[in-house]
Amino acid sequence: MVAERASGPLRVRTIDRVVVATMDAPPMNPVSREMVAAWEETIAAVASDDAVRALVVTGAGQHFCVGADIKQFRDIGVVESEEGFFRRRSAMVGTIEASPKPVIAAVRGNCLGGGFELALACHLRLADRSARFGLPEIRLGVMPSWGGTQRLGRLVRRDVALRMLLTADPVPATKALELGLITELHEADELDAAAMAWAERLAAQPRRAVAAILDSVVRGGDLPLAEGLEVEIANALICRSSPDASEGSRAFLEKRPPNFE
Repeated sequence: MVAERASGPLRVRTIDRVVVATMDAPPMNPVSREMVAAWEETIAAVASDDAVRALVVTGAGQHFCVGADIKQFRDIGVVESEEGFFRRRSAMVGTIEASPKPVIAAVRGNCLGGGFELALACHLRLADRSARFGLPEIRLGVMPSWGGTQRLGRLVRRDVALRMLLTADPVPATKALELGLITELHEADELDAAAMAWAERLAAQPRRAVAAILDSVVRGGDLPLAEGLEVEIANALICRSSPDASEGSRAFLEKRPPNFE
């Protein structure tokens, strides 16, 4: 069961079958060690709770997230090793992408660095017109380390990804839509409702088929074609043997809406 949190760096609440996770470390919502731990717990709980069917990710206030909490950089090597720092956060972001439940990002304001890497791991990205996307790590003499160099280049053309990575120039929301970085662009006062509408729509879909499609696209999509096709077939067999498949066929023949589990 997903534990709700009314305070702390990651606020969590459940609305019917949708979990809303809000990064709350004003004003820029950086990812601290405490937020990483909260994300790890929340993502695992969402994945294992059959009552939860979708996850919405957003940031409190005027911004989504600007990535790692630089104030904690001085503790690297004391609290955790540099390699441990990279691996734990990369793994945390990876679990968002690997979630068997659809994950929808609702982005406003700055979505930079590790915050953008987190958004890239979400299955759908919605934004309002204030959103800016970028990977500014090169300006600090470092590089993205939570999957940004890998996921960005798989989402957009390589030269577009390299331009963002090598210049650190942020991309405004309208350009992000044109490039395919985001799924939809909304007015500021409509963003949260749009994200919830997507979550509720996907929550109504058969959960086994949703999980199978996500796995086939996310895991299978990174494999050579022949191996990806094997992932697809394995997932298709799981779907065909599910009660939802029987219900879907009956509903089609009886000309009525399906009643999925």
